[in-house]
Amino acid sequence: MGDNNDYMSREVMKLRQQLEHSQHTQRHMLGEDLTVLSVPDLLQLEQQLDVGVSRVRQRKSQLLLEEIEELRRKLVDAKGIADAAARGVPGLGSNLQSPNARSESAATQSVPQVYPLQPNLRDPQPTSQPSLQLGYPVSHLPSTGAPLYMLK
Repeated sequence: MGDNNDYMSREVMKLRQQLEHSQHTQRHMLGEDLTVLSVPDLLQLEQQLDVGVSRVRQRKSQLLLEEIEELRRKLVDAKGIADAAARGVPGLGSNLQSPNARSESAATQSVPQVYPLQPNLRDPQPTSQPSLQLGYPVSHLPSTGAPLYMLK
């Protein structure tokens, strides 16, 4: 019975040490308690964070591309239904099309452009997955000298 208690005490001590180490690592990842780290430790931490950020960006880009593809499929489906309704296909309710529906369907045919992101030069290796930037390219923004969040 004493051997079992010794074993359990050692296991509890190991688990406490692992928990403490994990808590220190988490604080370092959050940018806390950095004064105890040496330059090589900080460089290693920076590399780990860069790899993590790169993975987050890849996953985000993948999800956005999947969402864009799904929206494009829905747009094609909606256009098909609208075209069938315009031709008066029975069962689709040809009376659903309003007089300005042709101009509305023409407006939905324009798909927003997707611009690739600039590569992250701090990434340790280039990624083979496509990246995505939604919105206007930087060249289309006014050059007022004001910060971007102040432009309206």
